[in-house]
Amino acid sequence: MKNIGITGSNGLIGYHLRVFLENKEEVSVHLADRDTFSSSESLEDFARDLDVVVHLADKNVGADEDLREINMNISKLLTDAFEKSQNKIHLIFASSTHTVINPKAAYSVSKVECSDYLNNWCNNHDCHFTNLVIPHVFGEFGKPFYNSVVSSFCYQLANNEATKIIDDKELELLHAFDVAKGIFEIIQKKNYGQQRLLGSSMSVVNLREKLLNLSELYSQNIVPALKSKLDCQLFNTYRSYLPKGYFPREYKLNIDDRGMLFESIKAEQSGLTFASTTKIGVTRGNHYHVDKFERFIVLDGNATIRFRRLFNSNVESFTVSGEKPSYVDIPTFTTHNITNTGSTNLLTLFWSNVFYDEHNPDTYFEEV
Repeated sequence: MKNIGITGSNGLIGYHLRVFLENKEEVSVHLADRDTFSSSESLEDFARDLDVVVHLADKNVGADEDLREINMNISKLLTDAFEKSQNKIHLIFASSTHTVINPKAAYSVSKVECSDYLNNWCNNHDCHFTNLVIPHVFGEFGKPFYNSVVSSFCYQLANNEATKIIDDKELELLHAFDVAKGIFEIIQKKNYGQQRLLGSSMSVVNLREKLLNLSELYSQNIVPALKSKLDCQLFNTYRSYLPKGYFPREYKLNIDDRGMLFESIKAEQSGLTFASTTKIGVTRGNHYHVDKFERFIVLDGNATIRFRRLFNSNVESFTVSGEKPSYVDIPTFTTHNITNTGSTNLLTLFWSNVFYDEHNPDTYFEEV
């Protein structure tokens, strides 16, 4: 069993790293947030018995001197706790490509100063150090107007707000879950020293255009062609900002003396359509996906669909019925289930943007 500590565990990368490590049986995860750093006792409790620490906590917005002082203070508080624990840790420090792109900025300077300090501390205390240089990170649940321009654009488009480009530049985009994978690989392979994670290049103009296209098609009940992994990740990030109450979405029904017809899904790509029957009172699901897009459509009977974002106690419930067809699209990183609440068997139609792969099912069990 390897004990892994995460500082900044409530941040974007911290959240996705927690999700990734959740399914690693050989790992025990220990978390440090802002409250942990508020007292030496809580920080010492956090540092005790750790094998690896992924140091993500920092301040990246504010006055120049505040950034440098606060980030260095965070690093020193951490090493003070390490000294008392006397563990021979592997410390992974999250640096940024900003140190190269804009080296004179206060945030960049603070990253270099903290990295140098932590590296020297590790050398003097028989510990291992990795300076991990990370590009522009985005992903589901990032904080708009703070974490990433992707978060800002997605939030604005999902809430029907205007988007604006202030400064067009080239971005190197990397999803937070891929950062988590990279961190775990560094831990497994014991990669020390300077390490670099690579992303995909895209200008702010092209990013905005792509997100506008994705959101426009989706508003017309069209699932866009997700031709690449990045397209899928951007689409799922956009969907994570849809406002509460967006689902269920009612279909336009075409009714005449023959019966009823509606278009269940329109997609610019291939996918998998499947159906299930569910007996009275039975619940299906209780799992989540990190990449897969999935749609639920009740064709006959009555049901309740429930969502819960991982590491969150709030449960959203949606009442759906075959008498008034509607659809619910499942967000990524959200455990979900469907329960037959009617008096007859439930018939449900599902659509996924990928075929089922038993070797990579992208299905992780978690009770709602």
